[in-house]
Amino acid sequence: MKNPNVFKTLAAIASLAVVPFASADDVTCASANFSQSVLDTFGSIRYACREIVQRNGEPHALLRAEVVRANAPKLTVRFQRTDDGKLTNPVTITPAEDYIFTLDSGKNLKLRELSAGNVLRVYVPVSAPIGKVGFVIDPVTGAVSYFEVDPQ
Repeated sequence: MKNPNVFKTLAAIASLAVVPFASADDVTCASANFSQSVLDTFGSIRYACREIVQRNGEPHALLRAEVVRANAPKLTVRFQRTDDGKLTNPVTITPAEDYIFTLDSGKNLKLRELSAGNVLRVYVPVSAPIGKVGFVIDPVTGAVSYFEVDPQ
């Protein structure tokens, strides 16, 4: 053997072919690389995250939010934790008046129709948009709407 290093290099390259590459679909709640702005706003997101789903090509954490208060123009929710079943601290947003929310049951309601105890499907972006920290609630249309989170 004149050049054993060539064989070692070829073997190393061949071994890479059998290693699966992680895709966006492989991201989990535990492995998601949440941006610092998302972690600052939703400190317990890993505990409330149910799964990572794609929305408009971007990874989002699926959460369930229980309505605490729905007094236009404000909506206050608490997220259901998956580790102990408890609810997080309240979060308040100011959605558009005509925004349609999707309940966890699939029913669609406007802000004025929501009441305490309703459970919403909420999608938090893994990386918050630049200049915005908020979360999305999945309407029937599939459109993504970001809402600013009111400081508590």
